[in-house]
Amino acid sequence: MTRRDSFAPGWTAAWVALALTSGGCADFGEELRRTECARDASACAPAVPEPKPDTDTDTPALDGPPIIEEVHQSATVANSGEEITLFVKARMPQAGPKEVPLVFLWFSFEGALKKQSNTPHESRITWTAPPCRINGNIHVIVVSVMDGQGRTTEQQFLVSGPPTCE
Repeated sequence: MTRRDSFAPGWTAAWVALALTSGGCADFGEELRRTECARDASACAPAVPEPKPDTDTDTPALDGPPIIEEVHQSATVANSGEEITLFVKARMPQAGPKEVPLVFLWFSFEGALKKQSNTPHESRITWTAPPCRINGNIHVIVVSVMDGQGRTTEQQFLVSGPPTCE
């Protein structure tokens, strides 16, 4: 009896099919892992790495959004075309090893904002009153203070102004 005769034709076809579908090699370790995962999926779940502090960033995480320390406005009433200076000073909740510069964004639906000047923790801007009020009795100017991680704090300034538009 020759070695060729020891294989039945059905087995030869099965071995050829296995070789073709596995790229010519069988990875029995992978097959064993799949079998074990089928029995207990939690054993094969990828491990979730522990978060580690980001030491390569210029913006340390300091327990929350910026805190407004001081606000000032030169007037609370403005006639048409008059200017009011608005000021805000902010800081992070805790002092870190590096100073965290803040971003100041000013908004107003009426009037004009101009002459903004910033330092890393302060912002000053001039608001010019419109010729008349369009919405309500009070003009609202808002400053949004944002840290490098996108956390924000807002402060509103209220100004009563020129007469209502007719």
